[in-house]
Amino acid sequence: MCRHSFPSIDGNLKFVFRHPETTLIYMKHRRYIFLLAMITGIFLSCNKHDSGYTPATPNPTVPTPPADQFFLKDLVVPGVPNPYYHFEYDQSGIITHVSFASGFRMYDLIYDGRRLSEVRNNTSVNKDRLQYNYDNTGRVNLINFIDNTGKLFRRSFFTYDDEQLVKIESELNIDGTFKKERTMNFAYQPDGNLMDMTDQRFALGSQTASLYTDHYEQYDDKINKDGFSVIHQDFTEHLVLLPGVRFQKNNAAKLTRSGSPNNFTVNYTFTYNDKNVPLAAAGDFVWTSGSDAGKHFAVGSQFSYY
Repeated sequence: MCRHSFPSIDGNLKFVFRHPETTLIYMKHRRYIFLLAMITGIFLSCNKHDSGYTPATPNPTVPTPPADQFFLKDLVVPGVPNPYYHFEYDQSGIITHVSFASGFRMYDLIYDGRRLSEVRNNTSVNKDRLQYNYDNTGRVNLINFIDNTGKLFRRSFFTYDDEQLVKIESELNIDGTFKKERTMNFAYQPDGNLMDMTDQRFALGSQTASLYTDHYEQYDDKINKDGFSVIHQDFTEHLVLLPGVRFQKNNAAKLTRSGSPNNFTVNYTFTYNDKNVPLAAAGDFVWTSGSDAGKHFAVGSQFSYY
């Protein structure tokens, strides 16, 4: 993927990265997040910290290119608008355009040198801009969400433990005051693969309070290409790409959600090419709580590359 300073999609948007660990959001359940969004009616987003915050402006560092050179083109999920994710690159392997749900959202990626500086939504009904700020080590520490009038309506802050992203805190601008909207916490296995993602949403406006955890396990030893979608949990929220952040190096065969009114488990099997890059994922989804507890249905996704 990105061989220079930006995400090449290996499931974890890395910078020149290495692959989009560009991580909005559906792991292997990302493959059916659209269906879940339609079923559960979840409609939310992200942002955080006080308006007096001034981000550092460090010198960027250029990560190591990915070992494989398979650039994710399309991620197709049966039964939803497709391609669910579509990526375009320049000749150096840097991501230049991304679309979601067959153009429901279309993004242009803007760079300052090889550093991602802004992501612009260029759909006819939404011209939001995501402006990136970095800390002194070159990691994203703040993203400002700005609407077409120039209003800063949301901000998200990012906390790291060494090289791993461990928290995203978001706030929403309500009548000129930033209110806590959402917190996402991440815990990892010793091998660096994501183990738990806990998503807490606070009662704010039409949003009701909620808290759930997605647990990933039974990882294989093959290359992950869709880890960026871990943080793209809702159909209506912006896709956030995070240079240098890698949620999953490999592919989890089991996903379990707990803590929500409607919990579930998904067991996956994968098909790979001779370079250990995924071509398809097939999953058995089963509700474990709620009125549909015990019901199964098939989920899956297909990958294509440049």
